[in-house]
Amino acid sequence: MTFFIAFFAKSSQLKILGRASVVPAIFNINEPVIFGMPIVYNPYLALPFFLAPMACGTLGYLAINTGFIHPIIALIPWPSPMGLGAFISTGGDFKAAIVAIFSAILALLIYIPFVKLYDNKLYKDEQGKSESQIQTA
Repeated sequence: MTFFIAFFAKSSQLKILGRASVVPAIFNINEPVIFGMPIVYNPYLALPFFLAPMACGTLGYLAINTGFIHPIIALIPWPSPMGLGAFISTGGDFKAAIVAIFSAILALLIYIPFVKLYDNKLYKDEQGKSESQIQTA
């Protein structure tokens, strides 16, 4: 989601936040986005904030339960990059990295419509503020 808002957002607030959050997001540090958008108490983003982890957790559970990937045998540090952490924690199962990438894509697909709605709202608010500043000047 961070890459999406960094490069495709219309509102300047989300563009700046996305660009500042890209590098931390690679290492699973999502606090800049969680508190910068803010996701907490945001009616636009509350639903995907709950749905995306449930969908990704279900995908991971099904992948392990069906035997598609090996079960987790090691706990790795949480700031490991996406895919690499899954690969290491399953003892080198490359399919776990693929499932982790699919989980990220699934979460992105869940978030996109909600982020677009929120971005459009912010963009309209920014346009309204700039027009009112022009009129008062």
